[in-house]
Amino acid sequence: MINLLDAALALLALLIAASLVARRFSLQEPLLFVLTGLALSFVPGLPAIHLDPQLVMDIFLPLLVYATAIEVPWRAFRANLRPIGFLGIGLVLFTTFGIAAVAHAIVPGLEWPAAFVLGALISPPDEVAAASVLQHLPIPQRLVVILKGEGLVNDVTALTIFRLGVAATVSGSFSLSHASIFFLAASVGGTLYGFAVGWVALRLRRFLDDPRLEVTVSLMTPFVAYLVPEHFGSTGVLAVAVAGLVVNEHSPHMMSAETRLHVMPVWSMIEFLLNGVLFLLLGLQVKTVVSSVPQGSVESAVLVAAWIAVAIVALRFAWVYLTIYSQWLWRRRDGAPAEAPRRNHVFLISWAGMRGAISLAAALAIPLTLPDGSPFPARELLIFVTFAVILTTLIVQGGSLPLVIRALGIEREGAKERETQVAREFEGRLEVIDAGIARLEELAKAGEVPEEVSVRRGHLLQHARRTLKRQLAGQVDSASEEIARRELFAASELVDAQRAKLLQLRSDGKIDDDIVHRIERDLDEQERRLQGQEEILRG
Repeated sequence: MINLLDAALALLALLIAASLVARRFSLQEPLLFVLTGLALSFVPGLPAIHLDPQLVMDIFLPLLVYATAIEVPWRAFRANLRPIGFLGIGLVLFTTFGIAAVAHAIVPGLEWPAAFVLGALISPPDEVAAASVLQHLPIPQRLVVILKGEGLVNDVTALTIFRLGVAATVSGSFSLSHASIFFLAASVGGTLYGFAVGWVALRLRRFLDDPRLEVTVSLMTPFVAYLVPEHFGSTGVLAVAVAGLVVNEHSPHMMSAETRLHVMPVWSMIEFLLNGVLFLLLGLQVKTVVSSVPQGSVESAVLVAAWIAVAIVALRFAWVYLTIYSQWLWRRRDGAPAEAPRRNHVFLISWAGMRGAISLAAALAIPLTLPDGSPFPARELLIFVTFAVILTTLIVQGGSLPLVIRALGIEREGAKERETQVAREFEGRLEVIDAGIARLEELAKAGEVPEEVSVRRGHLLQHARRTLKRQLAGQVDSASEEIARRELFAASELVDAQRAKLLQLRSDGKIDDDIVHRIERDLDEQERRLQGQEEILRG
């Protein structure tokens, strides 16, 4: 227990240090985490920290998939279901068959079932890697949604093929009809079950009326969605994703404001910690994975991995370019042809195929032996190639994404879209305030609120409206921008002064800690709103 605690604390300390370095030098956190783990794995005397596949598949995977699902823009996800489906299902099948063919051809004696296992392991780009790498890059929202959506969908395809491949290797037989029925049942059953879990979770929260209990239900939801299909031999990833999307869509009118304020920071913290730990552990596995390859076979394994890495990039480019310009794929729901995708967008989607630690965890979960006691065919090679492909895609593709985005001119598109979104946000906030003013006037006319209350609340709303107007004007006028910045500065100073007075009152013994916490919470909410306004103004 002490060793486990020591390892966890060491990983968290490394995570904090690497994150600070990444932010200080504007580096990508996932890439730096992996490189940190790689460097530490060669430190003499450092005890080995192994990646437990059961821990990753049963705990990390459900939590991370759910965290991505509840934050992906639902309307944009639904509007891009066709390209997401072509990438998350079609591309996985295409890549699996392609990699299986390449591996069968270049690895002497590798049977087809084992080759399909390798194809399934490395065919799905990882939603964890995609979300982490793309998080702070200036690209249009649609591209982010498509790539994140692909990661949510492709795991069920890849993990189903992986299990069928392992089963075929163990049993020595394969049935296409059985595999098709299993895949269809996993897809339909996972979707229906995930929808039911998400709906029940939302309904249950409405009866709890306690943010602590609602956060607990939120943390339980991905495990309830994941473990039941897994218990029956299916894959629970799709159910987790669907449950998260259901909660995402309906939470605005089925979840209290206080619950949302509690839940989202919790999931943001979970996502950051688990992502960071996964990438650190991935880098730390290099010595373990390399040492598992029999002596004298490392050179041939590296050569095989290089061919597979090249093939996986080429297959993604081939599939994207063959399907992306399909008229059916880009046809709108009303049947009219949609605007053809831009060439730079197509290239970026083709290039952004990072694999992650989920693939390695699945590879480590391959059985050691067959029922007759013989070793699982080429198990060490499959794990080594999977690990090598993950590192190659993360370092080469993930590391070069900022350069590729700038070279393709996508950075300018992202900045322009950001400006448009900021203006729309201001307009939306103004319309929301106008709705409040209109409702206040209705209540005053009906005599349902006293005039004093109506005037006071009206002044507050009008003040907020004037503030937003000044901030909106500051987006295009430097003088107005300076006024808006000084206003935010003044508001921040007022909050600081109130906080200092609050602490003084506590020190003087005039108020107790319970009162301090309640007043402090109000000041925290004001400060958070000011920080949000500052982010909008900064653009």
